Amino acid sequence: MSDERSNPLLWDPRVGVAAGESTYDCTAPFSPGRRFPEYFDAGSVGRDGRNHAYEGVREALRLLNLDGGGYGTDRWNPLSALIRPADTVVL
Repeated sequence: MSDERSNPLLWDPRVGVAAGESTYDCTAPFSPGRRFPEYFDAGSVGRDGRNHAYEGVREALRLLNLDGGGYGTDRWNPLSALIRPADTVVL
């Protein structure tokens, strides 16, 4: 597990806020409403094209410039500075 004190991103005071529609598809699977380059499961896209929660979180991560060089590509990994292979993540 990463030592949280050694990761300056955890102490970064920036805040990313994305505003927009607040609709959310409450029926599983909870997939994005459209395809994004970084989303690998291309067969799993929301049925009605609505999952503004996914798009809002994605936009907030972009506004924070997390992995800014990878945004818009299949390599974009905005949490790579926080989560490393073999880390345990609890949501």
